[in-house]
Amino acid sequence: MEMQGRAREGLEFLAATESAWMDTTSNSVHLAWHRALFHLDVDDPASALVVYDAQIANIQEPDLSDLADASALLWRLHLRNIRVGERWRSLADRWEMRTLSDVRPFYMVHAMMAFAATGRQAAAQRPFDEWSQAETRGASASYAENALVQPLCKALLAFASVTMRAASNCWCAYATLQIVVVVASPSVTSFTSQLLRPRCARAMEMSPGH
Repeated sequence: MEMQGRAREGLEFLAATESAWMDTTSNSVHLAWHRALFHLDVDDPASALVVYDAQIANIQEPDLSDLADASALLWRLHLRNIRVGERWRSLADRWEMRTLSDVRPFYMVHAMMAFAATGRQAAAQRPFDEWSQAETRGASASYAENALVQPLCKALLAFASVTMRAASNCWCAYATLQIVVVVASPSVTSFTSQLLRPRCARAMEMSPGH
């Protein structure tokens, strides 16, 4: 439904079936995330935040996929210029408590969203140090996404830094995005463009000389 633009139907479906999935399956957080996306699709970010607070952020012992869903939702709100208060800080605290060495790059990218959004340079630098050490030892995990993860994480950090400085020097993030596009598969390229390009383009329009 989400990919077909049927957001209201999706909300109705999740509401009608909520007793079958809320708090009863391992997918409850992910389905709540889809509920929040449906709210965003109908231009209701306030309801998306209600879902985030009640059904995503309040999980007592989240696994990595739960934290990734939280990052993915807050980042979408960030791209819409929706203020989320202290939610990024709380999420970044949870990511910092996790051991991220040798996790799939997918999770590392979502952790980096939280570190970038909160300006946690030390937390953001640790994965790069670990990647460098693993490469030196020849012990880096052989994930297909390895070619993407470092340039994408650098792009996220540059992009977040740009937004914090009200759009000055956006060229760094945009140039890094082009590197990501070159090395990524078509599906990852599309995902990356959705994450970075729209707001970066707006920021460049605001920068001096544009």
